[in-house]
Amino acid sequence: MKEILAKNLLILASAGSGKTYQLGNRVIGKIGKEGVEPERIVALTFTRKAAGEFADSVLTKLAKGSLDPREAKSVCKDIRATVDLPAVLEKVIRALPQIQFTTLDGFFSRIVRGFQYELGLTGGTFDLLEGEQLKTAQEKILQGVLRDGFGQRQEFFYAFRKASLGQGQQGVQRSLEEFIETWHGIWKSGSGKNAFGNSRVFVDLPQIEDWFDQKDGLIADLRDESRGKTWEAMLDNFSDHVVGKSLVMNTFGKRLLDVLDEPGPVEVKDGRKMLTISLEVWEIWQQLFRLAIRCELSSAVCKTEAIGELMEQVDREHREQLRKRGLLSFDDVKILLGEWSQSEGARLRRELIDYRLDGRYDHWLLDEFQDTSRAEWHGLEPLIDEAVADPEGSFFVVGDRKQSIFAWRGGDVSLFDDVLRQYEGGIKIEPMDVSWRSCPAVLELVNAVCGNLGLIKDLFGRAVSEKWQWKDHESAKPEVSGEAKVVEVSKDEEEEALLLELRRLGIGQKELSCGVLVRKGDQVKKYAELLRGEGFDVIEAGQRTPGSDHAVGVVIKHLIEWIANPANNYSREVLAMSPVMATLEKYGEGWGRRWDGVVREIQGRGYARFVSALVAPEWGRMKLYGRRRAEDLIAALAEFDRTGEACPRAAVNWIRGLQVNQAPGVAAIQVMTIHKSKGLGFDVVMLPELPDRLQVPNAGDFKVARGTDWLLQVPGKWAYLAHPETKLAYDRWAESQKYETLCLLYVALTRAKRGLYLFLPEEPAARRGKPAGERHATPANLVRQSMDLNFSESDQNWSVSVPNSEKVEVGKTLRLPEGKAQRTRTSPSSLKTVNMMEAGTGRRLGIEVHRLFEKVGWLSPGEVPAQSFSAAGKIVEDCLKKKEIHKIFENDGGELFREQAFELIYQNEWMSGVVDRLHLYRNAGKIMRIAIFDFKTDRVKSPADLLVRYTGQMRAYQSAMSQVFGVNSSMVVCRIVSTSLGEVIEVNVEENQRELDLL
Repeated sequence: MKEILAKNLLILASAGSGKTYQLGNRVIGKIGKEGVEPERIVALTFTRKAAGEFADSVLTKLAKGSLDPREAKSVCKDIRATVDLPAVLEKVIRALPQIQFTTLDGFFSRIVRGFQYELGLTGGTFDLLEGEQLKTAQEKILQGVLRDGFGQRQEFFYAFRKASLGQGQQGVQRSLEEFIETWHGIWKSGSGKNAFGNSRVFVDLPQIEDWFDQKDGLIADLRDESRGKTWEAMLDNFSDHVVGKSLVMNTFGKRLLDVLDEPGPVEVKDGRKMLTISLEVWEIWQQLFRLAIRCELSSAVCKTEAIGELMEQVDREHREQLRKRGLLSFDDVKILLGEWSQSEGARLRRELIDYRLDGRYDHWLLDEFQDTSRAEWHGLEPLIDEAVADPEGSFFVVGDRKQSIFAWRGGDVSLFDDVLRQYEGGIKIEPMDVSWRSCPAVLELVNAVCGNLGLIKDLFGRAVSEKWQWKDHESAKPEVSGEAKVVEVSKDEEEEALLLELRRLGIGQKELSCGVLVRKGDQVKKYAELLRGEGFDVIEAGQRTPGSDHAVGVVIKHLIEWIANPANNYSREVLAMSPVMATLEKYGEGWGRRWDGVVREIQGRGYARFVSALVAPEWGRMKLYGRRRAEDLIAALAEFDRTGEACPRAAVNWIRGLQVNQAPGVAAIQVMTIHKSKGLGFDVVMLPELPDRLQVPNAGDFKVARGTDWLLQVPGKWAYLAHPETKLAYDRWAESQKYETLCLLYVALTRAKRGLYLFLPEEPAARRGKPAGERHATPANLVRQSMDLNFSESDQNWSVSVPNSEKVEVGKTLRLPEGKAQRTRTSPSSLKTVNMMEAGTGRRLGIEVHRLFEKVGWLSPGEVPAQSFSAAGKIVEDCLKKKEIHKIFENDGGELFREQAFELIYQNEWMSGVVDRLHLYRNAGKIMRIAIFDFKTDRVKSPADLLVRYTGQMRAYQSAMSQVFGVNSSMVVCRIVSTSLGEVIEVNVEENQRELDLL
């Protein structure tokens, strides 16, 4: 590449063209030729794997060049300069701890950790949540919003009802988590409350009630002009129609809608005859249709505005419970870094950060730019602006518009155009169309399909064909033989045809990697099971679900479900038929005694250790896949144990639907989705079940219409296509769906190195040789119409010369003994004695009560601050009205600490905990006394019940605080504040413990 060291450079790198190689050249050239310090370079990509490959590429190239003069000459030729590679290698190695070869998420997180106060984060250090921890946190936030909203603000319930208007409340409740997740994601992407619905865009709409007030008169007028059964049937549909529901249309109604904008009189086909509708009658039909459409849009605006109100409340709760407590998701991190454009204060804070970062980093490299989201670019933009303008800085971006397959998670291919406009004249463009991965036979098929621009225009439209910038690919290895083959098979023959090709090529016998690429996760499982059943060595790449895809995982999942609900007969039957039953029977006769014994053991050991011990006798008999599933679930339960949660129902929720990322292995065949295959290459690629039935796009997937400053939960298709704004939004969305379909096909085809095999479903007879078939917009039809199924470059015997793979004898696997932690971790809460089933009953209420008490500082005598109108608010307010409890909150000269976290080594264990409320009393600077207050919401009959349960926890608090503050434990007093009894209970730790020991 001629311009690899150009100051600002955009590389359009086609699949397999060696972009990682060029990224490495850029870094080496900047350091070796231009004297850039390695730690002043930032190279960002999307996955840890890609970041690792990039760093490995740089180090490997430098190491080889330092040892071999021929390699050194090759590197210097690539960067068009003579450099001292050993010196560059030494520089890079010395700077490794400071070099930023990382993911976008990782880099953003480092910035937020380094500048959290500038970004408005308080509360000390914070943790990044992902996976099951994030899901659990979001569920708790959702529960809090619903609890507070319904109890505290009547408008929340009203907003929720408006948002679900016409959908049926039960249906919305069943999908509420998905509903909140989707719309909150839209809110966090920068769509403020005013964009939701935005009645300024949708003006002069009627009230929803107008439909019920006006439709009957219009329908009656049209019945007077009735022209037959279909006419009457369509009027019946209008009569039954409720705003917010889909309008049922017969064929006659659809034809009326097609000519709705035409002036009367009109002719409409009704069965085999043509109906002429007079001007006067047609105007009534138009009024009826337009009234229905406009009322439907009015309903959509109303619902979307209500959703905006809901999301405002959800986001407020999200910020309060996560951000203010030092808990963030990766999405939150990106939003924080993009808030500089939202307000002057945020802009000034961001300038302080950028000033310091600009002084540290000058050279930016962005990989896979087509997958970058607006939020991610917005977070980087101020830094990139400075680098582009600074004579000492540089900007290098690599991407491929044709591989934009992650739009569903925010990837925005239009950023290419925005960057070119933004830095017009200040950035060079270099294409890379020579493939170092694929042989000529494979590229012949790729060019025939993806380069058929005329057919792409016919099938997917002019806008998509113009956006699809294509140049035929060339192979850098013209001498390498291979085969490209398209097989058209019936549905019943597809699996057998796939197996036939695999055996013909010698997959599993020869040194050939093979990828079977599909669209959906369920297809991964289907083909993995098929191939495994036929004796092939197979691994699925993507995600495995250990609680449902293997018998061992199913048993463990049902074990936890039985613990959560001992009356669950189905789970008991699963356990009774499993090998673990022999161990469970040791806990006693009958399910009740077994349950008691299991719960007691879990209280002492935790879920993970209990399950690990339970399956240990069967470990030697388990196969590899069973062990993996057991390890997955035990690891998840260990993470659950570390949260301090004890409730079995929470444990069930934690592992329900658990998905574990699974990287590609070294097996002969890897089965994965096309999305997961991006960045990989295989000697042989098989593409079964190319989509051919549903045309792209599927209008049923169009849920949210978006404009420049508005968004709308779309009404029925019959309504949104009749309004210019929503129709334009649909057209944009449809174009993006079609474009992504082409990208997905391109990515799948270009994974192949030497063998590419496509299995097309037979074309239905109804489409064969007819205009409808020629216009059918699917990947399979694009392939079908692009070729005659024969390729001049293909060599069907290419695999014959490939050597056989060596069979490696697998010896006996040695099992290491269970690892022993150097120091276990505990918490005061783990020392309480409490029934697990009761522990979860009031947990959510307890959390909210603690949150409200945390807000209460020092109070004047008799002062009772108003609380939220909720169950928790009433409890707190009632407690503060009791003199004994109120006296705790009256300032008597102590220093106040609320929700005080601590970490220390206690009795050779790592102890973590949080003290609800602590008062510290000093005299002349010397600590004289410490009072600990712990709020308990347990429903008990007497203080003795609480002392039995919590004396162990209070003893741990006493010891911990005496160690933290360096005082004798006798100077630390502990008191339990019981909200159910309305009392403050003094805990004499030593005396109570002696009594408990006697008991």
